[in-house]
Amino acid sequence: FGKFLVLPALIIVLGRTVFGALALWGTLRLRRQSLRIATLRGRAMLLALGAILAIHWFTFFHSIQISTVAVGLLTYSTFPLFVTFLEPWLFGEKLRGIDVLTALFVLGGLVLIIPDFDFGNNITRGAFWGTLSGLSFAFLAMLNRKFVQSHPPLLMAFYQNGFAALVLLPFAFLIPWHLGERDLLLLIVLG
Repeated sequence: FGKFLVLPALIIVLGRTVFGALALWGTLRLRRQSLRIATLRGRAMLLALGAILAIHWFTFFHSIQISTVAVGLLTYSTFPLFVTFLEPWLFGEKLRGIDVLTALFVLGGLVLIIPDFDFGNNITRGAFWGTLSGLSFAFLAMLNRKFVQSHPPLLMAFYQNGFAALVLLPFAFLIPWHLGERDLLLLIVLG
């Protein structure tokens, strides 16, 4: 979708999160599930997770737009490399040698797809943004892993998408964009 939509990455992500939140809200209402988050700490955590989700999707779509879909997907897929090193830090799990070895192979593969380390090169810039997408997704996955123990996953996804949209909304007024019918339809499907 990132290549089919002729919109800035920020607007794509805003649309994706708005329509995603609406779809999740409808699902929660159909299931008659409460939308209540009991604690202020829980609401603050969901706001932070929404901001991380916004960063993740923005960096992912930006990577695809400035390089290629393949570069965006391959570099986003570095998230397990980051998870390898975040798990011991966030959960106190033991860092295993096989995981470090696998991470080194992933890093080696990443180096192979970058033609040169010049930020004037679109592929290099796309790889940078895609790797940031992988890093932000790793943080999101690890924090969700902790939070899902006390909150229903659909409710978390609803609030994360909603908060991501709220975080992005002010920035939508700072950039030029036009939403055509085709783009609107694609955003609805993407959401």
